[in-house]
Amino acid sequence: MKTQRYIHLIILITACTYAATLNGYAQIKASQAEKLFALSVKPMLMEKCVGCHGEDRKKIKGGLDLLSLKATLKGGEESPQVLVPGDAKKSTLLAAVQWLDEDLEMPPKENDRLSKKQIEDLEKWINLGAPWPTEQQVAAIYDAYAPGIKVKTSGGLGAEWTQRRYQADDLWAYQSIKDPKVPWHLLPTQERKNANPIDAFIQAKLKQADLKPAPPADRRTLIRRATFDLLGLPPSPKEVEQFLHDPATDQQAFASLVDRLLASPHYGEQWGRHWLDVVRYADSAGFANDYERPNAWRYRDYVIRSFNQDKPYDQFVREQIAGDELEPVDSEKLIATGFLRMGPWEQTDMSVAKLTRQAFLDDVTNIVGQVFLGHTLRCAQCHDHKFDPIPTKDYYRMQAIFATTQFGDRHAAFLPKENLNGMKSDKHYLQQRIQKNETNLKELNQLIETGSQVVALGVTSDYLQHQAYSFPTGDNRRNPLLRFGRVRRPSPRIRPSTTFGYSSERDTCSSHGAEPVSTARCP
Repeated sequence: MKTQRYIHLIILITACTYAATLNGYAQIKASQAEKLFALSVKPMLMEKCVGCHGEDRKKIKGGLDLLSLKATLKGGEESPQVLVPGDAKKSTLLAAVQWLDEDLEMPPKENDRLSKKQIEDLEKWINLGAPWPTEQQVAAIYDAYAPGIKVKTSGGLGAEWTQRRYQADDLWAYQSIKDPKVPWHLLPTQERKNANPIDAFIQAKLKQADLKPAPPADRRTLIRRATFDLLGLPPSPKEVEQFLHDPATDQQAFASLVDRLLASPHYGEQWGRHWLDVVRYADSAGFANDYERPNAWRYRDYVIRSFNQDKPYDQFVREQIAGDELEPVDSEKLIATGFLRMGPWEQTDMSVAKLTRQAFLDDVTNIVGQVFLGHTLRCAQCHDHKFDPIPTKDYYRMQAIFATTQFGDRHAAFLPKENLNGMKSDKHYLQQRIQKNETNLKELNQLIETGSQVVALGVTSDYLQHQAYSFPTGDNRRNPLLRFGRVRRPSPRIRPSTTFGYSSERDTCSSHGAEPVSTARCP
């Protein structure tokens, strides 16, 4: 027992000594050259050089391996003096990255050239003896001396990315919300009572930049600014006059003006446009065919209603991402998931269904990051994000959330607040057109089945001449009269479309009036 206790004690002391050695190396013993290597030279070699010179052991270009000091000192096919410790001028490595010799320019692409600072750090490192610390020493030096902030993530594809540091200014979006002290003392005493905290912070920045604030705007300027900003429209002459002659104080009159503008239905139309731009709202599916999305308008109006109702933002987000999960029979929530169908989509006879499906998942994952996180996620699809702390692992974790989402028509009854003006008359018109098209197609098929041929357009009946453009597909290339001047037997047989304007089989977002552009999730 006593022997075993001593062994445990020795192991503990050894481990602590080893850890202290690494820590002490990083904090005390690391020389300037070793810091240069760990913080600048090695990251540069890994990013710019190792892809061709060491990463693939079977395809090392020019016989030059830059993964270790020993291999680098051996040189390559072009020169044995790639690295001469203590003498940068004799090291062809430096000459190559400086592009001094047109036959020896590395990296070979203009866009990959080293920056001035990277070249200076490389030159200084070589002149200082070109020390090459071990991986453990490099990690310790980096941990102790690397500038920036280390962000904890679920882990990248490599240790180097996981340990990466970021500049504080680049991480502002990931910082916790703070309640800073308001610099009220910078505002004049008489203004503090009615001032907004934002005024105090603006005044602090103005003072820092040695600038003076602009003078207060007059009432005519204020009403124009506020009305354009909140409604996107100019105020009427009557509204301007009423505001100019309002007997209330300037502050009270302006507060009443803002309340009136916020209560206007045009407020949601103006500010809803900004959101619709962000989510890429469109009434068609994009790409070559650009099929119509007949009920996309319902999502557009949902956004406008949400702004006019002053809907809490967290609720607004949840409804668009998972409204059908929250309340499966609520039309408003089903319509909200139209957000997931705003991206471009096309499935044709030449498309591979699984690839089209994956393209949809990639697009949804990226747009969720772009809309709700403030940056794209597509960069993390194939590798850890180059600029933000988003590992590839997290990209596919997020995509898994939408893995059960499928396209589908969902019944969603019209809401009392939805604008249905003209819908009955439009429906009646479309029914008449469809009925006329069905009659035309029936006669065409009769001609085909009896073997008759129309030799020229001039011998067709009047309705064939005047209804030549009434095919439900809207595609004249499929109209035998326009294409050949006579009817040929098509294959398959011409059939009327189930929806007016295009075949519903071409775009699964099609519907029949009471359905929203929506999605359905499989259990």
